[in-house]
Amino acid sequence: MRKWSLVIFIMITGIGLGHYYVTAEQSSKKATSPLTKEEEKKEEVLSSSKQDESMGLPLLVNEHHKLPCGFKAKDLVYIKPQFVHSCKKNIKLNRLAAINFEKMCLAAREQGVYLKAVSGYRTRAEQKSLHRASPRYAASPQASEHQTGYAVDVASGEKRLLEVSFKKTRAYQWLKKHAKEFGFIERYPINRVRVTGKPYEPWHYTYVGGKELAIKIEQSGTIEEYVALNNA
Repeated sequence: MRKWSLVIFIMITGIGLGHYYVTAEQSSKKATSPLTKEEEKKEEVLSSSKQDESMGLPLLVNEHHKLPCGFKAKDLVYIKPQFVHSCKKNIKLNRLAAINFEKMCLAAREQGVYLKAVSGYRTRAEQKSLHRASPRYAASPQASEHQTGYAVDVASGEKRLLEVSFKKTRAYQWLKKHAKEFGFIERYPINRVRVTGKPYEPWHYTYVGGKELAIKIEQSGTIEEYVALNNA
């Protein structure tokens, strides 16, 4: 009797283990099955979003997507003086933005192009004052990327500042070709005024966190279009 009981126990146990391994194998196959193109796209967007959030990047800032009232720019540092226009001083950017801006300036110098920062981080009070003085060109408080520490206005060496004629300089041509390699994008392109709601500003560049994302945004046209495309 004991012998038959042992045989029955082994048979039941074997069936149970067999069912477990089949189920586990099916689960494993399901988990590792290739993603569809739609799923891959969602995964890519999710990864980009996580990367941006981990770096604290407010990806879209404008009059319709304002910064929270309690927003405070993180990890601000001064740009080294040699990369700042002589008429300015003590310009701050987010640390990663500053590091990559300085790298970009050095790379440009190797090709005889001199880039200088004219404006970087602004406090809410500073942005409010600028908006009052020039509401057409300066964003309202909490609607300016300059409050994030990721936006920088660039001049060509010591030439005249913040004019549309900047697009005719070697500095602008160099930036058009190479800025994305350092994670920067031209924020307000000439053919996207209706999209951004801002006048053309060839001098305004925004650090978006890396070359890959900068290329994707450039291909989309603007940050507004990139966000709209990936939120569809």
